[in-house]
Amino acid sequence: MSTCHLCPSDDNQIPDADVLDHLRVVHPDAYGEGPDLWPDGSPVVVDAALTPAEFGDPS
Repeated sequence: MSTCHLCPSDDNQIPDADVLDHLRVVHPDAYGEGPDLWPDGSPVVVDAALTPAEFGDPS
């Protein structure tokens, strides 16, 4: 289950598989044009907590 932080706290549990449809239907302003996708169709995930050191030595 996922938590929708845009819904009231008594009605905010959404099955994981239904999260995008929930946002698209119930919160269209927050959904916008949907998630950003890479050319292969996978979603773009931004993790601001990553540091360059976590990628190892490129040489």
